[in-house]
Amino acid sequence: MSWADHVAMANDVCEAAFGREVTYRPAGAEPGDPPLTVVAIFDNEPGHLTAAGTVPISTAEPTLAVRVSTLGREPVRGDRVTVDGQQYKAIDVQPDSAGDGRTLRLHRDADGVGAGAGSGGGPHARRP
Repeated sequence: MSWADHVAMANDVCEAAFGREVTYRPAGAEPGDPPLTVVAIFDNEPGHLTAAGTVPISTAEPTLAVRVSTLGREPVRGDRVTVDGQQYKAIDVQPDSAGDGRTLRLHRDADGVGAGAGSGGGPHARRP
């Protein structure tokens, strides 16, 4: 069994344990094109930074781990993902070290469908 086969098996286990359905819309899709529903691993883990050496800042950088074979195409910047009613836009795409996995760094898309008040919230959601 090749290294790529082992990586694919590990990805299968991770997707089964941590994957969830997300709606994926490629950049440049026509308005009438249906979005894809795929299983991917979404993470919005909080992070902590220190500005100017003394000011603590909390932040979150949402990411999505997805396979090219699941999408049927290479993901690119500008692709949109909807998770729990909140829309995100891919701002960076990084390949994994082996196989067809990609990690997308995401940014909340306030202009997209499903964003804003009533979309499930989060620390930056608009409140009435």
